[in-house]
Amino acid sequence: VKASCLKAYENQEYPFESLVEAVEVRRDLSRNPLFDVMLVLQNNERSEFTLNGVDVEEKELESTVSKFDLSFNIVKTEDTFAVAMEYSTALFQKETVERMLEHYEKLLQVLAEKPEQKLKAVEMITQDERKQILEKFNHTAAAYPKKTIVEIFEEQVAAYEEKTAVVFGEEHL
Repeated sequence: VKASCLKAYENQEYPFESLVEAVEVRRDLSRNPLFDVMLVLQNNERSEFTLNGVDVEEKELESTVSKFDLSFNIVKTEDTFAVAMEYSTALFQKETVERMLEHYEKLLQVLAEKPEQKLKAVEMITQDERKQILEKFNHTAAAYPKKTIVEIFEEQVAAYEEKTAVVFGEEHL
């Protein structure tokens, strides 16, 4: 493990442009050449320091342009993790991103409660979404006439006598 980690550290500052050239992907300036979704875990230790007697304070910069389609930014604080998401507004609506974050939170809750559970077995949708999918979206009950398909076909023939009902080769009925 130590050897693998040391070897990985040797490549931690590999120039991005060199990597893009090495994998020989077709370039499109409107998109990132290698990936569209990024997950960043900021778990660096924070320390206060001064520069020649001047206090230095960390300031977060607000960005109005997303560099990737989706970016999950996870920051470790003293006793919690904060999750923020940056996204392309051309691709996603705010509600969609909020739902993704709810799914991520549910996934983390389930895995924290049952860490031995396989990821593929985890249900990410909420109970409200499950109800919406199974009951509201699936509410397709409709009254059907108590007739046979032949009777329905005969009614259509009578209603649209001049229309062609069946074509087989050169024959039209």
